[in-house]
Amino acid sequence: MDCGPSRPAVVVASLPRLVCLWVLSTLVLLAGLARGEPTGGLLYDPDLEVDRPLASEFYGVNDYLGFPHQLGPVSAPLKARELSESLGWMWRDGDQELALGTYEELLGDRQLRAELSSALGLTDLLLASRQHSLRFAVLDEHYAETHLEQLLLFEDFFVGRFAARLLLPYERPEAPVVLALPGHDRDVYEFCVEFACGDYLAAGFAVAVLQLRADESSHTEHRTAAYLLAAGFNLAGLHVYEALLLTRYLRELSSLAPEAVVLLGHSGGAVLAALLSALEPSYAGAAIDTTAMFTEDMSGGLLCSSSHLLYPHHPQLSALEERPEVTLYEYGFPEGNQAVLAFFHGVSGHLQSLP
Repeated sequence: MDCGPSRPAVVVASLPRLVCLWVLSTLVLLAGLARGEPTGGLLYDPDLEVDRPLASEFYGVNDYLGFPHQLGPVSAPLKARELSESLGWMWRDGDQELALGTYEELLGDRQLRAELSSALGLTDLLLASRQHSLRFAVLDEHYAETHLEQLLLFEDFFVGRFAARLLLPYERPEAPVVLALPGHDRDVYEFCVEFACGDYLAAGFAVAVLQLRADESSHTEHRTAAYLLAAGFNLAGLHVYEALLLTRYLRELSSLAPEAVVLLGHSGGAVLAALLSALEPSYAGAAIDTTAMFTEDMSGGLLCSSSHLLYPHHPQLSALEERPEVTLYEYGFPEGNQAVLAFFHGVSGHLQSLP
């Protein structure tokens, strides 16, 4: 394969060096395919190629319901009365005129990360996950005029299968990456239409959009969130865990800049992005359009982030003047992406002219 500057002049011929680099890096990842060997903790699994993760809103819910049994020895289940009383205290306190949580002073970064990890149910999960490879497959692939599009499926030992869409610009080797977390009831394609992922591609960013499961703001999300809270875990924690796994995959690709991953979150995804940014300092920055008290519900039903354990931390997570790496925009980003792009260019260190 010729990866040099000399290439013909139409679409296929104008596929720049990045495509060659991406193919070569992917071949390295796929090298273990025939041998069944993991490479860097990643393992391509052709058996995943037949799956259809966007076919149903119930996709993967059973994986979440089975999750507590995977980490059974370290779970701390709550009795129904205990959970009810804990949530009741949270809602009563949150309804007060000045709901300040339980912390009057800001925690240090290390202590905050430790307490968020515990509240999200991630401490033991992250340790245990190091013992297992992350399996993945490419379900669909399209060479557009300016970028490569892929629909990816991942399989983790603990949370099962989840999908993501990846958009890679041809003409930007070592591109910075926007890791996008959609709001409720949006798939990876709808998100890119609504929030113009093409703007980020045109500015030289790759885009990865995580497909969230059990996030349709109805009885499925409520029952899944309640089940996991009663089992001592947290649905938002599992979404954060999947975003961390996707980040791990992105940082293995030589065509992307591993140190320049920024977070973009809308609505419920903004809550997850804020948690990720506080939990993992390696993200260059986060653009969000809402904050949370973690008391939010949907007509009495729980959302993925409803949590009596996260609630005490909402004052610090919302104190964005203390977190310059996080910027809050108007809900839905109605002014477009230019301000967000300017922020991302600054924090990622990849400065270039805006489109």
